[in-house]
Amino acid sequence: MMDAPIIEEGVLRGVLCHEHVGAPRRWTQDEKTFALAVSALVTRAYADDRRRKAEAALRDFLENAHDFVVILKPDGRYDFVNRAWREALGYTLEEARRLTWEDVNVPDQLPALRTLWPRVLAGEELGKIELTVIAKDGRRFEADLVVGADGIRSVLRAGISSDEPVASGYVAYRGALPVAEAKGTKEDE
Repeated sequence: MMDAPIIEEGVLRGVLCHEHVGAPRRWTQDEKTFALAVSALVTRAYADDRRRKAEAALRDFLENAHDFVVILKPDGRYDFVNRAWREALGYTLEEARRLTWEDVNVPDQLPALRTLWPRVLAGEELGKIELTVIAKDGRRFEADLVVGADGIRSVLRAGISSDEPVASGYVAYRGALPVAEAKGTKEDE
């Protein structure tokens, strides 16, 4: 019998046993290499499953947050808007993806916000930014914008994921709004 360990993040998760039927013999180097390759594939499958579950939990958390959570593409178009944003502003995800951040901000704030956009894309720490967003039906919401654009080695990201980051070229924003002001939502009891 030849055993190959399944080790993930330095922890032994299992052992892959390779058996031979017949007279005792020595395992060839090709067989040993094959056993280790299969062990590596099983280890990778476990890691991929864990990553998929963590990503699903993060997506669920972002989608169900009471604060506005959006992800913007570098050209300013929305790539993701969570349920709180959609219900308060009255847009579907498909409609939001045709909008830019400029489309939902009050016109008198646009010049100042346009000067900030390149700094956001550069990953500069901007602190809290106060702005007013306009819903599809014309209602206005005051919001504090917190920019999470600290780059590929984000402190926030390191706190929620242990895998190696891959640059996507996207920017994410999160805004807060009292639940009672969000159209179509209910406060938790």
